[in-house]
Order: sequence, then C-alpha cells, then structure tokens
Amino acid sequence: MDCPAPPSRFANDEHHKELVNRKTKPTYVDVDARFQYHAERLTAAAITQTYHNMIEGGLEYGLLTTGEAIVFLRIDWAEPETLLYHLAEPTAEVQAYPDHAHLWTAVGQYLAFSLMAVGLPGQRKLHGQDERHDVMKNLKTWLEDIETTLRSLPDGKW
Repeated sequence: MDCPAPPSRFANDEHHKELVNRKTKPTYVDVDARFQYHAERLTAAAITQTYHNMIEGGLEYGLLTTGEAIVFLRIDWAEPETLLYHLAEPTAEVQAYPDHAHLWTAVGQYLAFSLMAVGLPGQRKLHGQDERHDVMKNLKTWLEDIETTLRSLPDGKW
C-alpha cells in the first residue's frame, strides 16, 4: 500500500524568513499573488497561535482543521523550535486509497492521532512550567495574531 509522506518540518527560522519578515506585498493588480500572500499570512497566524498554545500548555500534539483539511501537529520537546506537521485531506485520501478507505477517513485519522497523543502507559512525559518557560524564552516571536491578520485584510480586495 502506498502511503502519504511522513510528517514535514516547520522550523522557526524558516517561518520568520519566508512569512513573517517578508519585505514586499503583491499589488492589487496581481489578484492571484495577493490572494496567495493573504492565505499564507492567515495560515502562518493560525499555525503560530496553535504552536504557541501547545508550548504554553506543554503539549506534544495539536491540530488545526478547516473541516476539509486537517493539519496534525507535533512538538518534539528535544527540539521544540521545530514544529512537525502532517496535512491530511480525508476526502482526497479516501478516493486515492479505496482499498483501505477506512484508514483515511476523518474518523480513522482522528482516532489514530488520538491514540498517538495518549501514548502508552508510562510513555507520556509532562513538561513542567520551568521547561515551558525556558523554551518560550528561546523562541522567536511574531507580534501578530490571527485576529489582527484578519482585520488587516482589505474588504473584498485580497
């Protein structure tokens, strides 16, 4: 059975270089580029906020969903500045793997993710306040949240 790719890495430095510290914004003339620009900023804001919440809560696993797509997230606390993610699109994956459709449904993927997050007895490691605080001190910050990003969008002109 062919399987989707393993989780990808979203490193803090890459995030800042590509999205946060971008120097230019597409003009209103290039509608497609402007839409892409705003979509990337909204995605980055949503991922950043979720990542922040995971660090604050000492969580190893988290997720974002649009209803059609699910982004499963994981923080390896040995390297907390890198966020691991896997984008799942259950509808497309069920169609792509009809012989194993039950594995690719949203329910199947949420179940597998939940089992990973719960872990085996004795396997889970709690991340105390001191560890979380130390990690937060060493992470780069982005002084914008998703609400600010949404408010910055021009009405009907993305």
